[in-house]
Amino acid sequence: ANGAGQTIAIVDAYGSPTIVNDVEQFNNYWGLSDADSSGNFFLSVDALSPTANSEQDSPSVIADWGTESSLDVEWAHVIAPEAHIVLVEAPSQSLIDLADANVYATALAGVTVVSNSWGIPTADITEPDRYDGFFATPAAKANENENVAVIASSGDDSTLLYPSASIEVVGIGGMTLDTDLSGNILTLGDWADSGGGSDTDYTPAYNVPVVSADADPLTGVWVYDSSNNVPLTGANQIDGGWLYEVGGTSLAAPMWSAYVATIDQGLVMQGKPTLDSPTLMTDLEVAGEGSPTYFSNLGQPKPSSYPLWPVGTGPIPDPGSIPSHGNTGFGFPDTFA
Repeated sequence: ANGAGQTIAIVDAYGSPTIVNDVEQFNNYWGLSDADSSGNFFLSVDALSPTANSEQDSPSVIADWGTESSLDVEWAHVIAPEAHIVLVEAPSQSLIDLADANVYATALAGVTVVSNSWGIPTADITEPDRYDGFFATPAAKANENENVAVIASSGDDSTLLYPSASIEVVGIGGMTLDTDLSGNILTLGDWADSGGGSDTDYTPAYNVPVVSADADPLTGVWVYDSSNNVPLTGANQIDGGWLYEVGGTSLAAPMWSAYVATIDQGLVMQGKPTLDSPTLMTDLEVAGEGSPTYFSNLGQPKPSSYPLWPVGTGPIPDPGSIPSHGNTGFGFPDTFA
């Protein structure tokens, strides 16, 4: 499972002027290929033109989006190294520009999963569910088996964010992940700052997040970003473009998008259509309920100390009964181990 034949779209505002150089540096250091399964460079960039709704943000905000773009592309590539990735650069971080970029991404030929590592507090949006149409799988694509699953970060401060709060989107939460120096998973635990909650705009209310992956900055990842000299808050930058201890659900979302690409790869090999968001959420619930080996360590509010739950032994709640502000949903998949 390496994502071969699949295309992941990543939606970010502004993008990064150095993204091609940065992913080449990242791949060279870690021994990853620059090619997708077709032998082409694995990354394409689509920069969308400004609209009447586009904002002009400060240089520091634009610089942070450069780091976000590197994080998203590099870590989707780690999980699905033979998938193709399209970085769709929205012209600003306004909700309508990012939503339009998502529509553009879902309609691209070959795209089967879209990652959105951003969110806006639902409290700041009037009737957030009215935007749901921007995040639904297109009613028809040229390939009728090419369904699209839309992924979004649930946030990093226990706030309910949109579009992860949309019933059309698979909301991705955060966990803490400890490994040894060989990469073996030692323990998994809840990350207290993972966003989430229950969106009462829907009946029944949609609980967010649905699933999770590593997001705790204290168990974060290396990212190469030379687009600016100011790292994200809480990160440390050394040796030019290298950032370490980068985390947040901005990490979990592209990784889950890549997991979905590997699932879609298997479905296509069996002559089956790729997953849309509702089907993916239903399958996650069934798999999680029926087979504890699929998902380890599932979410309850984090206790005063990290729980010591070995892989495959965590409690598995009914997703429909995840409490308001439960912060992980189903946890890290462990079948790859």
